[in-house]
Amino acid sequence: MRVLVDTDVWLDVALGRDGHDASLAALYGCIDDGIIMTAAATTLRDAFTIASAADGCTIAYEMLERLMALAEILSVDSIVCRSGLQLRLSSYGDSIIAACARTENIDLVITRNTEPFLSLGIPASTPDEFIEELGFTAIDLGAL
Repeated sequence: MRVLVDTDVWLDVALGRDGHDASLAALYGCIDDGIIMTAAATTLRDAFTIASAADGCTIAYEMLERLMALAEILSVDSIVCRSGLQLRLSSYGDSIIAACARTENIDLVITRNTEPFLSLGIPASTPDEFIEELGFTAIDLGAL
């Protein structure tokens, strides 16, 4: 199984966002189950921009190295960009992720906002739904 992990989920983990422990659990679930994680190339740019503003360039580059060690990076070429443009979702970022998922025959998109993908017939789950599908139970790490 190949899953495309959306930018928001990678950022939840990389920035340690409160209330998004399921995102981390979803990534660990992929690793434990031998699921191939992927990320769109645009995710690297977006994640670097946000992480460097929050924590500086050194930390942002280290985050990219970890992301690239965990995930296969999917090309975002002119075909994907044009396909995304034709989808006309309310977020061009979601359009790119959707076009990548279609082009790369991705089995599932893991994202906090499933609606745009499901509306296009692209299988999508939130991190909570995904870990439940794997048979795990979500826990709130902040409550421990």
